[in-house]
Amino acid sequence: MLMGVLLALGFIILGISTMLSRVLPKWGALFMLIGGTAFSLAISIVIIRTIGIVLLTVGLVWLGYAIWRDSDPGIAEAEDAKKRVAWLKK
Repeated sequence: MLMGVLLALGFIILGISTMLSRVLPKWGALFMLIGGTAFSLAISIVIIRTIGIVLLTVGLVWLGYAIWRDSDPGIAEAEDAKKRVAWLKK
């Protein structure tokens, strides 16, 4: 049970940080967040676990495709993302 909670917490943190960075598609991150959390926490409910793994797979494929399609994300996008989260350093 502890492993599932920690895994869900990891997916939540990764999904939120991916959406806030705006470097990768936010819908892929949202699918990963919801699917990973549902898959991790629904231990005995088979249908929720199945839906969770499908959403997790869709989200990871979406994010992977975005990375593969844009193999050189570019310095401009990285600098833009740094500017958007610069308020965290203040």
